[in-house]
Amino acid sequence: MLGDSENEVIMTSYLDGGAIEHLNAYQILRLNKQTGLFEIIYRTNNPNAFYPSVEITPSEDMGGNYTRILDINNDNINDIIISREGVDSPEIRSFSIEIWLGDGNDNYIPTDLITNENKFWGVGFRLLDIDIDGDLDIVFMTERDGSIRLASKWEDGFKLNDLIHINNGDGTFDKYSGSDLIGGIGTTFEKFIPYMRDGSLTFIGTFTELDNYSGEYVDSIIYEATLNNIF
Repeated sequence: MLGDSENEVIMTSYLDGGAIEHLNAYQILRLNKQTGLFEIIYRTNNPNAFYPSVEITPSEDMGGNYTRILDINNDNINDIIISREGVDSPEIRSFSIEIWLGDGNDNYIPTDLITNENKFWGVGFRLLDIDIDGDLDIVFMTERDGSIRLASKWEDGFKLNDLIHINNGDGTFDKYSGSDLIGGIGTTFEKFIPYMRDGSLTFIGTFTELDNYSGEYVDSIIYEATLNNIF
């Protein structure tokens, strides 16, 4: 990822309360061909980069759980995307995605923070060119055993706008602000797994329905939904 044709290993700390310097940090390791061992060649010196005004303690480890390396802003320099499971607090959202842009000198600058605004439980993200402009956009994946809320209450169904973030081409992302993508009224959804199908954003997942006669939830049902002409 450093432009020398050699592969590196990217590590993020996951709920490691043993060392305060690991909190919200990541590091890059390169293979030493002479020793056969991976050595740390880069490490964030500001693990609290995206939350400078918050004092993070070991009990508030952000929990890095997914990392992608790619050129986000098309400057031929690799960048880093990190998703974090997070903690529940007013200052730190329960799930977030960090954008770190490479500067070409083996340094990575904290550039953008995408949060779920505590509206759902994320398990990662997909990079998809939703608006077919050549830039990869971010779509959250969700999973939470029948408790996903993408609206004010479950009777309102879901609003997929909260899952979609469009790449501006400069390393920053904006939440989808087009028409309201609302559905599933009266239904409790469990999963939203996004992918592209014939040029359109599609979600596959499961949901449970409420039996109007018994008042109990029936078995989970698999669904697939394609969003057409949203741009």
